[in-house]
Amino acid sequence: EKHKSGWIQAPPAPASPALPPSPLPADVARRAPAVMPVNASKFVPKAIRNKVGSSEFKAKMRDMKNQVLDYTEAEMLVREATCNSPDPPVDSQFRAVAKYTRTADWPSVVAIISKRLQAKNNANHPYKCMLLIESLLQETSGPDRERVWRDLVLPSMVRIDELRHFEIVVDNVEQGFRVRPVAQRIVDNVRAEQRKRDDEALGLPPSSKAATSHSFKEVSSKGDSGPAGGHRRTLSSPEAETSKTAAAAGSQQQAAP
Repeated sequence: EKHKSGWIQAPPAPASPALPPSPLPADVARRAPAVMPVNASKFVPKAIRNKVGSSEFKAKMRDMKNQVLDYTEAEMLVREATCNSPDPPVDSQFRAVAKYTRTADWPSVVAIISKRLQAKNNANHPYKCMLLIESLLQETSGPDRERVWRDLVLPSMVRIDELRHFEIVVDNVEQGFRVRPVAQRIVDNVRAEQRKRDDEALGLPPSSKAATSHSFKEVSSKGDSGPAGGHRRTLSSPEAETSKTAAAAGSQQQAAP
């Protein structure tokens, strides 16, 4: 059928069939939600949630994933050492992971730790991953430790710095209290070691913690965010150090009787 403008007019679309009536009463169908709520887990009985969240159930799920996804021995060891279980970490597993720093499985080990460190729906993954990072720094030395420092520690410092303020509530209990102090400890230790590395790069003699605190000062900067947080270190000038020493000596002479 032609339109008056000359274009052929398409036939009208057939009417959609009428929907069958709802089996629910009108008032119930009107109140029923269209989709499940986001926090649908609260509708699951607590006994079932406890069963699914138990260590035995999670261990069986890990074993099944290891077989289905064909993980290597190193990957299975890291998954077990950083598992989402309330059980405390096992030191022997941490020491066993350190043996893979010089093998071809090291990139896959780093990938699993980095991925689980980003977890936001539980506190066990980031907590155990940070403890594993500390253990790797303690158990390795020489080139192996440099590999851990370069491939794992420095790339993870942005996330670890965020974990200093990590908060999560599970069954009305705040679970981030274990994560925050470990993250703060790692940030402090990495900053201290980075200061030492800076001293060595500048050819400065080894100094004590007090001398280092006088030589460097933390300057807050929004635009300069290093791997250990939003701070940068600046070297004080020799004139400033000399004036500080002279001022301290003058105050001691005035204090003397």
